[in-house]
Amino acid sequence: MDDLARSGLVRREPHPADRRSRRIVATEAGHTRLAELRSLAKAIDEELLGNLSAAERRTLLDLLRRVAHD
Repeated sequence: MDDLARSGLVRREPHPADRRSRRIVATEAGHTRLAELRSLAKAIDEELLGNLSAAERRTLLDLLRRVAHD
């Protein structure tokens, strides 16, 4: 979080319901960077999984989730 805050991608704000807490909020720059990264991730997914059908992609994701949770 410190690195993200120093980079101006998030800021810490007082929590509205608990003054002892702080909440992390994405800045406009953070939202912009997130959109860029989502676009990049989608392009990478298409490059890696482009030869798979929609059903094969679902199967792969299901299998990866099972492996990750075990």
